[in-house]
Amino acid sequence: MRPSKTSGDPTRDSLSVELGQWFKAHATGRGVLAIPLIVAILAILEAARLLRG
Repeated sequence: MRPSKTSGDPTRDSLSVELGQWFKAHATGRGVLAIPLIVAILAILEAARLLRG
């Protein structure tokens, strides 16, 4: 039988992103690496939107 993930051990890697009220982010572990990636993607999308007119 596999042990449950809710056995009391906190998750080391987590990522929480909200875009409501623009942008909020919280990350731990390897999730921290995703935050700059998300910011870069948002910046690229905004730049593309502005360049289109």
